[in-house]
Amino acid sequence: HTLLKNIPPLVKVKTKDNKWLWLLIIGSDNTDFLVINPLEGNEPEHLSTYGNIYAYRVVYFIKSVD
Repeated sequence: HTLLKNIPPLVKVKTKDNKWLWLLIIGSDNTDFLVINPLEGNEPEHLSTYGNIYAYRVVYFIKSVD
């Protein structure tokens, strides 16, 4: 639901060399979610490349009213 509101979620996965990594879900195609590593700015990949999701976070800011 957050993608529909233009709030991309982050998911925690393990890499093939057993390291933790947070990926940003930026959209989807007909088969899978598309993710990027926000620290590297790489080309979008399929989320299924990484296997299991271990955590899910949504970060957004609320504009304060002064």
